[in-house]
Amino acid sequence: MMNKLKLLLFLIAALTSLQVKSQEAKGFAYYDSLTFSLYKSGNWKALEVASAEALRSGLDFYYLRARMGVALYNTKNYRTSVTHFEKAQAFNSDDPFVLEYLYYAYLESGRSADATKLASEHKGIITAVPGAKGNLVKSFFVEGGITPDAAPRLTTSELVGADRIYGETDIYNQQSYFHAGINLQLLPATMVYASASALNLNKQHRFAFPVYNNQGQSSIKDTTVDYQFLQREFYVAASFVPGSGITINPAFHSMSGNPTLTYSIAAGNSYSIGEYEYPFNHYVFSLSGTKDLGHFTFGINGSYAKLTSTGNQKQVGTSITWYPFGNLNLYATTALTGFFQGNNKRLIVDQSIGGRILPEVWLEGTFTGGDLSYYNEKNAYVVYNLTETINYRLGANLIYTLSPHIDLSLMYRFYERENEYFNYSLNTETMEVTLISNKIKYQNYSIFGGLKWKF
Repeated sequence: MMNKLKLLLFLIAALTSLQVKSQEAKGFAYYDSLTFSLYKSGNWKALEVASAEALRSGLDFYYLRARMGVALYNTKNYRTSVTHFEKAQAFNSDDPFVLEYLYYAYLESGRSADATKLASEHKGIITAVPGAKGNLVKSFFVEGGITPDAAPRLTTSELVGADRIYGETDIYNQQSYFHAGINLQLLPATMVYASASALNLNKQHRFAFPVYNNQGQSSIKDTTVDYQFLQREFYVAASFVPGSGITINPAFHSMSGNPTLTYSIAAGNSYSIGEYEYPFNHYVFSLSGTKDLGHFTFGINGSYAKLTSTGNQKQVGTSITWYPFGNLNLYATTALTGFFQGNNKRLIVDQSIGGRILPEVWLEGTFTGGDLSYYNEKNAYVVYNLTETINYRLGANLIYTLSPHIDLSLMYRFYERENEYFNYSLNTETMEVTLISNKIKYQNYSIFGGLKWKF
């Protein structure tokens, strides 16, 4: 019995010794040789496995991180490759091989701000990448679009109401839009985008009221006044990158115009039409921030706006973007925004999903639900300062990289809107009249095209 116990202890000790020797054998020299061999042969999956095993064993050195980064890059898991290229850069901050890989991994991960900062900080080392030229002007962007006239046309009877006292409505007709902006790199970690826009609005103001002849008989006069005005817009946004994967974006958007509006003047049983100028100045201050963590980007945002003559608008929101494969082949963003204006509190939900459908073509689909009146999005780049209610919005974006310098975009937006009109109701018992606010739903759409030129 004792001999058997001694034999068992001997076998355990021998196996332990062999295991320790095996682990010692699989040290730096072993993993350096193995990963180099797999790197030269282009066996990327096996290289990922071997590199991960080395890291779990406690080893960590420049070539291990660089080779694992290359393996992940070649399997198109760019977001995970960024982690290893950054670790390799920490070992050797000026190696052009790793810096160039890291630059393109940032771009393929949707982290263009990090890529721009990296290229600017190492422009004397990685001279081959587009962002290393040191130009003040990084890109120029123009876009334009149109919203065709699709507003509802009420009959005279619908507008004036059953009691035929008075009716009034203001309708949005065709709209056209043009935008031009420039992207400047003021410092390695600081970009500024400045732009000017013009929104041309065609509108129609209608009045319906009774007119009487000499015999006291009435008929309804339906008067339409067509007018248009230009809304001028200015937008500026900065992008700060204080650390890898962290971006802070303050922004300001102003909108102004001076339309000539019409109004009705009651005089006994008759009405006349007058005009007055209505200058307005609207603005939005916005601040947003994002943090990249692995296959996710987390965002927070807030804004303060003055888009009506009375009251202010406040927003606070959060978002999360998921890149399931670590690249731009497929991504999805969910955003929730709380809107506050006095007692008006609402939640706006935005969902988008997109991906690469051809080597240089991306397609995105979007849905935004909730009342969008006086709402702003995309760090106040888009502001809904017009008076109509928008119940929901559907959209599609097509992006085509024509060349390393030119991106083309085509955007479609479908809206369900509500147009408001007013008339009066008569209480035959008290002979009092009450102003009635009515809404009619309708659908329309917008189409935009854009061009971005990268220097």
